[in-house]
Amino acid sequence: MLLAVYSTSIYTACQASGLARSICRARIFPLFYIRFAPTLPVMGWQWLRDALIDPEFNRKRRFLQRVPLFCDIPRREFGTLFNALVERRYDPGEIMFQEGEIGRALYILETGHVEISRRNAQAQFTRVAVMNPGDYFGEMSLLDELPRSATAAAMQPVRAYLLYKTELEKVVRISPRVGAAIMTHLAGLLAARVRAINRTNAAAPYSLSSTASIKDVA
Repeated sequence: MLLAVYSTSIYTACQASGLARSICRARIFPLFYIRFAPTLPVMGWQWLRDALIDPEFNRKRRFLQRVPLFCDIPRREFGTLFNALVERRYDPGEIMFQEGEIGRALYILETGHVEISRRNAQAQFTRVAVMNPGDYFGEMSLLDELPRSATAAAMQPVRAYLLYKTELEKVVRISPRVGAAIMTHLAGLLAARVRAINRTNAAAPYSLSSTASIKDVA
């Protein structure tokens, strides 16, 4: 009974979608559903439904697949990742996080530019980097909950995805493969920074973001 209800509702959704109409006419989807329904969790079906009929979902998927942090995550596991991310929009000049506040999330920048600045000895803000679409920053908050070492402010309308430390911990429990892929990439990034620091003195600039050369973005 439950299988029939799920099959009918998803089949109807497919018929309403121009993207999947040909699949429905061929009656491939119901056969696929009956074959794999016992092994695919509800979250998986929600992901499949969104992928078929939601253009925003597909836009988000294409963007995240290009982010180096997620490059080793299998496509079939992206549903778990999507559920963990929080989409946020910021107006020009809006502060995304402040230097000194406790860091709790990684930021993944999809659109717009973000200025990273720090207070100097005269308590004035000095720009240390500009983040571009595709960059991610604040990843140290996934490893600890220490105060932020810089301030991030939107320079223009910004759309970003936030991955909170608590959500990453859930991902590790629910899908160890996704959690391991993210943590492995972070470990490689930190190892590269340590090697860079060893080659220079402590005062030299080094990168704590995905792509930009900056001093420190925790």
